[in-house]
Amino acid sequence: MARIIIKLKVMPTSPDVNLDSIKKQVLKKIDSYGGILKGTEIEPIAFGLKAIIITFNMDESRGSTDLLEEQITEIEDVQSVEIIGISRALG
Repeated sequence: MARIIIKLKVMPTSPDVNLDSIKKQVLKKIDSYGGILKGTEIEPIAFGLKAIIITFNMDESRGSTDLLEEQITEIEDVQSVEIIGISRALG
């Protein structure tokens, strides 16, 4: 099966939350889901609010990421999770 590359945007509930703590928890969820981390970045949004952008790949046979998104949304201080990119890995 092919691998897919997924880019997630994780939005915290406020500018005052600990982004490192959220990121660590999200990375654990991705790892347990079978994803392989490719990179993270912090993206300024507005008024001090910052989003965590996480890029990872996983086997296409896993199917939908709905379960993973639900698990990430349940993390304390996470307001929302949005898939901002999906592509098939080449090579």
